[in-house]
Amino acid sequence: MSTNDPIARRFVTLDGRRVSYLWRDGGHDGPTLLFIHGSGMSHSLGGAVAVSLAARRPADVCGLVLLSTCARLPAVSTSAQWLWASLPESLRRVLFFVTAKNILFAAGASRAAVALGMQELRACRPQTLAADVAISRSMDVTEAAAALRVPALILCGSRDRVTPPALSRHLHATIAGSRLDLVDGAGHMLLIEASGVVNRAIAAFAASITRRPAARAHAGAAARSASRWRRAIRRLVALVRRR
Repeated sequence: MSTNDPIARRFVTLDGRRVSYLWRDGGHDGPTLLFIHGSGMSHSLGGAVAVSLAARRPADVCGLVLLSTCARLPAVSTSAQWLWASLPESLRRVLFFVTAKNILFAAGASRAAVALGMQELRACRPQTLAADVAISRSMDVTEAAAALRVPALILCGSRDRVTPPALSRHLHATIAGSRLDLVDGAGHMLLIEASGVVNRAIAAFAASITRRPAARAHAGAAARSASRWRRAIRRLVALVRRR
């Protein structure tokens, strides 16, 4: 796929609602990559969605790249939840963005990376962010992860404070045959902080999958037509709604 291939915005209608997604097709014979965003910005919670999708429909997935994600987040103390809920909404919003900026990025993250990440976060609706946080706090995809039998690459920043390396190591131990790579010095916003490292890792992983006979069979079974892609998007959206 050439970097000059145009990116088009497409839509699919599900239960009377129009869902937007971005599509780029360079007319190549390589694997099709589906990127799932996280809580209000790029990836994280999307990794849990990908794990669930792969566990439920293994024939539709030939490999997973899980960025800054985990099977289950540690529980938050009830006292902390009570204190947060007792604050005025305007104050909660200010504290949320201040806290997010401090914990999402490593201390050495570039200004450009921080600016881009915070721009994504602020562009997300508060209702969506609140729903995403609630989902992430209650999710547990440990059983689904243990059932996976597809190649999986787990990437985590060594300074990630949201889903720290210990959680990635647990996910690595849960997914049979998975590979874990720690990116030194990066925080939770791994995709933005170390985009070059992530891009190279994804490209190498995708290439390794195409060299596997079994994975090649899966890739051949997946039609490249727009109708098949729309069905995949519908299944993904339905899965998110059920969760």
